[in-house]
Amino acid sequence: MHRKKDEHHGLTRNDRQTPEYRIWAQIIQRCLNPKCVKYPLYGGRGVKMAPVWRNSFTRFLKDVGKRPSKKHSLGRLDPRMGYCSGNVQWMDRKELARHTTRNRIVRYEDKDYVLAELAEKMGIDRKRLQDRLVSGFHPKEAVELPVEGGQDYYTYNGEKHNLGVWARKLKIPYGTLYSRIFKMHWTIEMALSAPAHEKGKGGVP
Repeated sequence: MHRKKDEHHGLTRNDRQTPEYRIWAQIIQRCLNPKCVKYPLYGGRGVKMAPVWRNSFTRFLKDVGKRPSKKHSLGRLDPRMGYCSGNVQWMDRKELARHTTRNRIVRYEDKDYVLAELAEKMGIDRKRLQDRLVSGFHPKEAVELPVEGGQDYYTYNGEKHNLGVWARKLKIPYGTLYSRIFKMHWTIEMALSAPAHEKGKGGVP
């Protein structure tokens, strides 16, 4: 943006743009400029900015108000909608993280769902679904994997289970598997494929 345009809004202080103006300009870039690094996550996915905001910083500021503090960012209430009046508000990091997690978009069976919506539709605990996705599960796995105790899952021979289930399936003591993985740092395949009586360095099973 040119300095003359900044001055036109009357919001420069010691030749510096205000935080609200910088945020406004950043949103325009994200939504409209294909060369912007973040464009694929916004404009490239159909996220738009209301024309009345795009054409007038003054109107944007009137609708959203001044940023409450340096800790606040402008978040969208519904990630499926763009930047427009009624769909944005200032949020601190905690609020933004909580809201972003709650409204995360998940693609399942060729359809986009808000995470909470998908969890409700499939009868899954939202926190469990969220944890699985954060751990790197493919959405299909995250939704369809049977509920098991524990948060960490391990893949072996095309199956994915937590350590307790693997111990029962392979008839290897849980303590043995735990020692192999977390104390002796065996690979998952080594830990799950070795017989229960096989020992590692120092004679630890």
